[in-house]
Amino acid sequence: MDFMAKLKSPSSRVGHRRAEDCAPYLLGVLALLLLFGAGPASGAESKAKANRAGAQDKKNAAEPGKPAVRIITLKGTYEDHPTVPGPFSVLAGDLEKPGSFFVLCDKIDDLAEDGEIQHVLFDLSAPDFRMNLAQLSELARHIQKLRAAGKKTFAWLETADTAHYSAACACDTILMADVGVLDLPSLSMSTLHFHDAMDLLGAKANVARVGDFKGAVEPFTLSEMSEALRTHYKEMLTSMNDALVERIAAARKLDRERVRQLQAERLFTAGVAEKARLVDRAKRSPNSWERNRPGSPPTKRRRSSYLFLISWASSWAGRKNRNRTSLRSPCCTSTA
Repeated sequence: MDFMAKLKSPSSRVGHRRAEDCAPYLLGVLALLLLFGAGPASGAESKAKANRAGAQDKKNAAEPGKPAVRIITLKGTYEDHPTVPGPFSVLAGDLEKPGSFFVLCDKIDDLAEDGEIQHVLFDLSAPDFRMNLAQLSELARHIQKLRAAGKKTFAWLETADTAHYSAACACDTILMADVGVLDLPSLSMSTLHFHDAMDLLGAKANVARVGDFKGAVEPFTLSEMSEALRTHYKEMLTSMNDALVERIAAARKLDRERVRQLQAERLFTAGVAEKARLVDRAKRSPNSWERNRPGSPPTKRRRSSYLFLISWASSWAGRKNRNRTSLRSPCCTSTA
């Protein structure tokens, strides 16, 4: 028995040694089989994806009745030639670089020439949106190019002031959040005078006046505005406000006197603004839709809310044919 055990033990050791030597080769063979076996499958899968993408493109091309939509978000201050904030802006806490007004106009002109885009929504819900009157007039001219090209333009308002509403009036349809507020005052201005404070400090400004008044130095030489300067500012504000009133009256098909009455009332809730024909419809805000739909990412929820909003507005604006406009998804969004 001992002899037989001695004969068996070397053979078993040799068997184990041969298995250990062959293990790397077996692993290499298995890896090659997996690699070449998965290649055709992955290639077939890629081909299937390409076929599905091509079929979707053909479907979109075969359905010209489904328009695409572009959403432009307007926020912050716009300048003709924006620059990096200076040291005084940094000290004041204004660290955000203003947007380029000319770049925004170029984007709108490109959309006017884009044959695929048929709906453009201007998101004016940002409370920090600022443009001067000259920029608002030029923006309206570029939005008019969209309308002349057959694009349907929409404006979305939440809490709006004169700048928001003036930009919205250039669009075909104005939609407002049902919890929004519109502040529509007539134009005004104020000046700050330092003469009395300078007297307390014993300081005195020495200037030479030419003409009836010198508005630039009056804050340092007078305690209040002179009548000549007040008359000048009144004439300037009247001219600027008349241009604003004419723009609103023409866009909303209202009498000029009616717009002046609305400026005297100034503050409007969404429902009152709709009754006064300042906006077309008051609807729920996409922000509230996002809170009530927690199952998808915020960007996708807001985009789908906008799609529903524009689809509803298109069907409401064209209710003579009673056909609800279908929008192609995904929609394109941009922040100008």
